[in-house]
Parts: sequence; C-alpha cells; structure tokens
Amino acid sequence: MEATSIEKEPGRRSDSTRDQRRDVQLMQSLGISQSAIATRTGLTLSQVQYAASHPASPKKRSGRRPTLTEAQVEDLIEFITASKEGRRMPYCKLPQALGFAVGEYCIRHTLRKLGYRRCVAWPKPPISEKNRLLRLESSHAHRDWTPSSPGRHTKTWVTRKPGEELDPTCIVEKV
Repeated sequence: MEATSIEKEPGRRSDSTRDQRRDVQLMQSLGISQSAIATRTGLTLSQVQYAASHPASPKKRSGRRPTLTEAQVEDLIEFITASKEGRRMPYCKLPQALGFAVGEYCIRHTLRKLGYRRCVAWPKPPISEKNRLLRLESSHAHRDWTPSSPGRHTKTWVTRKPGEELDPTCIVEKV
C-alpha cells in the first residue's frame, strides 16, 4: 500500500486521508509496528500515532448551525448584486425585504464570511456625450457656488466584494 504525499509547504506533509487512517488501524491490528506502518504508507510517525488513536472518520462538526440556509444565502447574494437598490440597502432592511426572520448582525456576518464589505460608493460620472454637455452646462451655471451652497454632501454606502469597485451597481452617478 503506497500513498503519495503532496508537499503543501516546505517541511510539511499533506494531511492523511480517511483511507490512510483506516489502513493504519488495520495494519496495527495485524501487529505491525508504527515505524513499519509509517515507512509503508509514507506517513510521518506522528500521523501514524494519531491515526491509531483516533477514529478513521472524523466526528461531525459540533456547534451551532448557521441561521441562514444555503438557499437563503444564495437569495441574499442574488438580491444584493442584482440592482443598485440592493447594493445600497442597509443591513437592517435586508431581512424585511427578503422575508427572513433574522437580524442585521446575522446578515452582516454571513456577507462578511462571503467576502462582502460595506464601503463608500465611488463617485463616477457616466461618460456619454449628452452627460458631458450637461456637466459642462452645470459647471458654467454654478461657477460662483461656495462650499455652503446646496448639494449632495453625504456618502452612499454599498455592499460589495473587493474588486467590484467599478461595478455599475456599486457606483454613484454624479452629474
């Protein structure tokens, strides 16, 4: 019984598989020494010792189950990434919009686990000839504005993953 070991890091062997641990237990029950088992299987002596003293199949993970099911998580991601409204919706309003009976911290934790973060939307103007002319007109009309003049002075927060900064649903169009 020869097992191949794939190097993950220098000086570290790959984890033993369930079948290798089962083989170790079988060989030990046949009276083969642990050092002989290690040379035959290609495992380290500590891996053989661990396999001999623990069950071949690991126990089911203990702990609290996730509040959201996989289907709910998929619905959440689909809702957020589908539109600007979904990207900009605060975490506290997402459960109501989707009909989930969870809190905003559950939503936040789930999204963070999947790599989504709340970030300020990048202000990027849409580039078209019509909008270019509108911007030029607006700049001429408001040449004398001061910092206290009326205008948009708040940040728009969106939910996105790293690398989605320029996604059309993640930017604020300014004209």
